[in-house]
Amino acid sequence: MLGKEGRLFLLGYALAAIYEGPVTNLRYNLNEVVASLGCTVELQINNSRAAWRVSTAPLRAVFKDLMGSKESLRVKTKNISNSFKDLDAQVNSETDYTPENATSPEEAAQGAGTHQAMASRHHLSTQKMYELKTKLRCSTMEVWCRSRIPVEGNFGQTYDSVNQSIQSLDGEFSATIDFKEEKQAGLLGHKTSWEHVSAGLRDYVRCQEARLEWALELLHVLLSCTFLIVLHASFSYMDSYNGDIRFDNIYISTYFCQIDERRKKLGKRTLLPLRKAEKRTVIFPYDPTIQASEMRNVVKELTETLPVLLLLVVLCVLDWALYSIFDTIRHNSFLQYSFHSSHKLEVKVGGDSMLARLLRKTIGALNTSSETVVESNNMPCLPQPVCLNARAYLRTGLPTGLLVCLCLLQAFSYRLRRVVAAFYFPKREKKRILFFYNELLRKRAAFTQLRRAAILRRAQEQRAPRHHLVDILYRRCPLLRYWLRRRCVVCQAPETPDSYVCLTPDCEAVYCMSCWDDMRQRCPVCTSQEELSSSAYSDSNDDTVYAE
Repeated sequence: MLGKEGRLFLLGYALAAIYEGPVTNLRYNLNEVVASLGCTVELQINNSRAAWRVSTAPLRAVFKDLMGSKESLRVKTKNISNSFKDLDAQVNSETDYTPENATSPEEAAQGAGTHQAMASRHHLSTQKMYELKTKLRCSTMEVWCRSRIPVEGNFGQTYDSVNQSIQSLDGEFSATIDFKEEKQAGLLGHKTSWEHVSAGLRDYVRCQEARLEWALELLHVLLSCTFLIVLHASFSYMDSYNGDIRFDNIYISTYFCQIDERRKKLGKRTLLPLRKAEKRTVIFPYDPTIQASEMRNVVKELTETLPVLLLLVVLCVLDWALYSIFDTIRHNSFLQYSFHSSHKLEVKVGGDSMLARLLRKTIGALNTSSETVVESNNMPCLPQPVCLNARAYLRTGLPTGLLVCLCLLQAFSYRLRRVVAAFYFPKREKKRILFFYNELLRKRAAFTQLRRAAILRRAQEQRAPRHHLVDILYRRCPLLRYWLRRRCVVCQAPETPDSYVCLTPDCEAVYCMSCWDDMRQRCPVCTSQEELSSSAYSDSNDDTVYAE
């Protein structure tokens, strides 16, 4: 439970906490932005529609009044036409100017000319025709008619204009408004409105949320089966413990120390204290530090946990950044819409004549006035982002923090596996420790020969010229010198002022003092294989026997 299998169970809680924390908050804030965008577009459209209606209200009122007074206008127009018929009949009348009424030959000739002119009246204007008719009718007042014709000079032009207007009044007052709506394809190639786009976006977000919820439910089901993995790992360790004597057999236990102490009292060769190079391959169970053989596994587990930790950091930073952006938008994007519209149109037509009344009925429809004030703001459309508090961040990061702590504690928890197995199988544990002690004895006897290949390889790496950039960093960066120093060719410890450097030309292998003593102050790099194998230099002796 404290190892990899238990961390798998805790990983589910870490992912669930991440989802319930920054992921849920991100989803809420993004939904707020989507709703804000849709509301803003709708608000702009409504404001534009309201402004258009207010602007066109006077014109629509005028047309409505005109269309409402259509019948009354038709009646008045008919009365005017009937009244004009008397004047029209008088102007077009041919009575009282026939040639038979002429008293002299000149008048008879003038009457005949007038009849010819009437036959082709389109050659004479209305003014000329009415003057001729008037002259022919002036038989009793001949002198006065000849000197002064009682007809105004613009009578004909006025008559023609009035006649044309009266004929035009028989038509209807009507107005027709034609408009054409053009729909263009949107960015996605579909003909849709902003309402459909907003609804589609919300549906897409809900679909993604549903998929994520389904994935989390599946994860919960899988996590409920984690105990099976724990049981499998436990039985697998037990089988390997009893079946393979080398499996997880690297502990310097209490029984190991007792064997070494007993051999020391008998004057036999002992192993404790171990050499520095040997300590890197074994574990001391009571040591409160993470040892070299455990560090590799700890680094591996931390590397596997790194993606979850990065995911948590990225989502928390992203959530905080988006909240800051949306909160800034909310505080700095307030808009106040104010639309004021006022107009007053007044046309006064004086007089009490029929034409004056007609004009007042028609042009008087233009007499309108309005005062409109529209006030609105985008406060309901501003996003309302939510920020996670410190407690929420702590609740989100706690499972991931425990996950990292378990990676560090795994080195200590794995030591307990051997203790539990040894409790149930004590005889097997004694056999394992005896085998481990004897194996270390064999390795100690051939320590130099076994290490010589690795020592030669490391010495060659040290003699290889370093990159010039490494030399520059070594000279100019004191903080990096610890990592750029040469290392012991036996135990890989960093070089110190007490380290020994081989004096043989072209060798210069580095040894820490403990390893140099373990090598019996002989450099395996520049010492021949035969000399290392000789009894004078070999670690083995005649009393090297196996422990029992």
